[in-house]
Order: sequence, then C-alpha cells, then structure tokens
Amino acid sequence: MEDRSVIHSTFVIERNYPAPPERVFAAFADPARKRRWFVEGEGHEVEHYELDFRTGGKERARFRFKEDTPLKGIACTNDGSFLDIVPNRRIVTASTMAVGEKCISASLVTFEFMPSETGLHSSSRIREHSSRAPMVLKCVKRDGASCSTV
Repeated sequence: MEDRSVIHSTFVIERNYPAPPERVFAAFADPARKRRWFVEGEGHEVEHYELDFRTGGKERARFRFKEDTPLKGIACTNDGSFLDIVPNRRIVTASTMAVGEKCISASLVTFEFMPSETGLHSSSRIREHSSRAPMVLKCVKRDGASCSTV
C-alpha cells in the first residue's frame, strides 16, 4: 500500500470587484459564465462540465492537461456539492479534486459576498485536506489574489 501524507490547511482569499454582489453571485449561478471563469483555461481542454446551482445540487468539471504542460495528457476532475446558498450573500461547497485517478484534495469552501464602497468585497475561506502534490496545488494561486494562511 502506498504511503501518502496529508496536508491540512485553511486559507482565505479576499478580492474586491467593481460590481454589485448580485452580478458577482450570478457568475457562480449561471453555468456558461461559471464554466468560462472556473473551468476553461489555456493549459487544458475541457472534457465535461455540469452545474446544478441549488442547495443539494452538484458541480462536476473534467479537463485534460495539454501537451505543453507538466501534466501532459492527464485528466483532472473536480466534483462538488452545494451545501448552503444564500442569494447574493453566501455559497458553501464541499468538493474533491482528482488528478489521474488519485484524489489530491478535499475542500470545504465558503464564499461570502459583501457590498463595499466600490462594488463588492469577496472573502473565500478554504479548508483543504490534500495529498502532497505541490506541482498541482501551486496552480491555485493566480490572478493576483491575496492569500493568507489562517
């Protein structure tokens, strides 16, 4: 049996958007919009995406890394469930991510949407339990988001 260590972590990503909470919340609720910002990317091809945005609903994404990436040809799957949704205010999800056939992380994420003077302040608290896969996990930190460990 393979000995795999686990990393337990909690971190917060805070962002400000020049848009009202309703508009940002809608980007999570609409399947086409969510696919565009959450699943699509330059380094992989999307093989499947589905979103049932309601409490108890599911979200599933599967993509395959392109040839010019460190994980060329390997599939990545993200399976999630919506545990709590308060329109324009909060989304709570539980999800797992697998690279190839190995689960590399399980997460509980709370997204909070708070009106601000310039539009919206978003706080995302992520509690993650992951295997040691630093090459994959460092991909999470992108787009200039501020991250802090709690």
